[in-house]
Amino acid sequence: MILEKLYKNDISRPLNPAVSVTDNSESTIRVEIEEYVFTDEILNGLYDVLNAIRLRRVSHTGIWISGYYGSGKSHLLKYLNFCLSPVHREQALGRVLDAVKNDFDPLQNQNSKLRATISDFNDLVSWLKVAHIDTILFNIGDKIGDNTNSRTTFAKAIWEEFNGFRGFHKFNISLAQYLEKPLMEKGMYEQFKAALAEDGFDWDRDAETLAITELDYVMDKAAEVASLSTDVIRKQIEGNTIDPTPERLCQEFKNYLEGKDDNYRIVFFIDEVSEAITQKKINLL
Repeated sequence: MILEKLYKNDISRPLNPAVSVTDNSESTIRVEIEEYVFTDEILNGLYDVLNAIRLRRVSHTGIWISGYYGSGKSHLLKYLNFCLSPVHREQALGRVLDAVKNDFDPLQNQNSKLRATISDFNDLVSWLKVAHIDTILFNIGDKIGDNTNSRTTFAKAIWEEFNGFRGFHKFNISLAQYLEKPLMEKGMYEQFKAALAEDGFDWDRDAETLAITELDYVMDKAAEVASLSTDVIRKQIEGNTIDPTPERLCQEFKNYLEGKDDNYRIVFFIDEVSEAITQKKINLL
């Protein structure tokens, strides 16, 4: 007998030796959802985290996933993200419900250590499907570089990713806060980019270069489309003056969340935090 015929799936199919949060190709995502191996411990963790997001009943604003190297921390992080993503949650949550119903329902399996019932999971899934949830998934090690100012390292990286999520640029927080954000709030951000495009520039592509070499030109174009204190803004951008402390970042979140409905959530999934702390000798999270 040929051994490969004993297996349900093709054993020659490509599989990543390690899960990476930066690999989001459709083929990778499909494998990571379809071949995720559930245990009652994993299902308990998924339920606890997702239900905490629903109820907003947590003692802290963050949840730490702990485990030894190769234990599946990154895969669990990505699977949580799949469960919340509008694109992938139907498939990801479907697999969760199938696992609970067929293998781990404590009402059917006396050996199961699952704390929640299939009814609990169904209630949670029903809410997840109607809630408006935004997620931001990234590897912290790719973002911090040589920035080891422990007071602001993580806040700066999170703020930059938050800016990217909102359609702003990540390389200069002051540029995003003092130019791009006000233009968007005035409803003139797209007009600003269109004005640059008339001169052959693509702001999405060229912003970093323009902000360094043609900042006066950029300010002139901004002034054409909106009433802004461009002289003040120019100085802030040149010095990148914002100190990205955790307190200022929290205030930015509060401002963003004002007016959101009760079913809105924004969740950051950050991978390789412990490695960044160890390698960069960062003492404050």
